[in-house]
Amino acid sequence: QPSIPEQIRGPYSLVFGIGSAPAATWMASGLLLVAAQLSLVIGWVRGHCLTDFDGRYRAWTRVGVSWLVLAGVVGTGAHQSMAQMLVAQFGFETVWQREILLWLLPLGALVASVAWVMDGEMKTSRTARLLMWTSASTAVGGLVLVLEPTLIDAALLDRFPRLVNFLELVVMVSAPGLLVISMGVFLRHVVHVSPEPAPRRKWRRKKKK
Repeated sequence: QPSIPEQIRGPYSLVFGIGSAPAATWMASGLLLVAAQLSLVIGWVRGHCLTDFDGRYRAWTRVGVSWLVLAGVVGTGAHQSMAQMLVAQFGFETVWQREILLWLLPLGALVASVAWVMDGEMKTSRTARLLMWTSASTAVGGLVLVLEPTLIDAALLDRFPRLVNFLELVVMVSAPGLLVISMGVFLRHVVHVSPEPAPRRKWRRKKKK
């Protein structure tokens, strides 16, 4: 008869093990939910700014809804299910890494659009902006690792067989964690420093000869 620790070890490894990601997935989804709530609070504070004549505070509502959608997708694994359904329906035999690209491209477009909006709105806080792009860079690094795990030295993988799985879990948690810290820093900025909107982006026009 197995001892109590041996009985616990199996279920524990399924939830918290390096080769399995339920706990990291739930944590990432929870952090994205926190990011969505912080977005709505930032928008509410910005909505009381008397100099926001264009109503740019509404951008934070779109940001919050986007993070909420992403949290639901990550938490339920809907992106993988949709990708498998599309592969079964249309094949895409000639597409490289089709199971990954079919969910990566739409979600990547969503995240890129949100990051672009946040970058413009966070210009008044360099720290929050830096943390936001650090989070984005971490996520991009994780996606590269998922697409091409062979980029890691083979000798290192032989020594640590689960290194790729471990790094994927670290990225899954650290990227939304940095995002939450970034938005917390920016919320502190709009509450204690200034809720005024950032200057608009200036587009350079080509000079006529």
